[in-house]
Amino acid sequence: MQLPKIKIIFAALSLCLMAVTESRAQDEKSLPFDERDWDWMNRHYKQVLDEVLPLEQKPGYVVSFRMHREVHTDAPEYSFSFIKDYQGNPIEVIVRAADTASLYDQLMALHRKDPAESIERIKKRLKFKEWRLTERNCPAVAGMFERYKKLSFSVPPSGSVVILHPVIHSFWINGDTARMRLEIYDEEHPLIVWAKEARRLLEACAPNKNS
Repeated sequence: MQLPKIKIIFAALSLCLMAVTESRAQDEKSLPFDERDWDWMNRHYKQVLDEVLPLEQKPGYVVSFRMHREVHTDAPEYSFSFIKDYQGNPIEVIVRAADTASLYDQLMALHRKDPAESIERIKKRLKFKEWRLTERNCPAVAGMFERYKKLSFSVPPSGSVVILHPVIHSFWINGDTARMRLEIYDEEHPLIVWAKEARRLLEACAPNKNS
């Protein structure tokens, strides 16, 4: 049985209205920040990122990696550091990741809830996970460290490609003969390919992965 045309039109208008209402509801979640919120975040986010997910570690042979994304703040930040001291101890890996929501979104929500609250108090309320692995409880650790040492890569050229809102892959490397800090956007760069594989293997060893 065919519906009268007027009912079909009414149904179509209802669906359009629902879509517009849903779209406005989504916009309302992302738009109500004023200039002061953004200024506050610009002053504090990078500092919090460096404190909660630090790249620089204690002395030794260190390979640290961290990723976060500009603009798309719902992407949880993540980091790991391979640390080999010069005392013959097992290689240790420290892994940290934002929990429940990204650090950026957590910071913004806590600040907007109480704009007068200090950044020091807010930092204590941020949720993130940390676990530590060694080559003893995660065999992939030694293998990935050796794979890193065999990598061959050059410093990426600047200004050749424009990438909007990239995933920022940060590295801090303190090796036997050099120290460097890099930010790389090219997903095909050997360091990023290595870091993604290392993350996959480290997460397979993580305790309480589903907690």
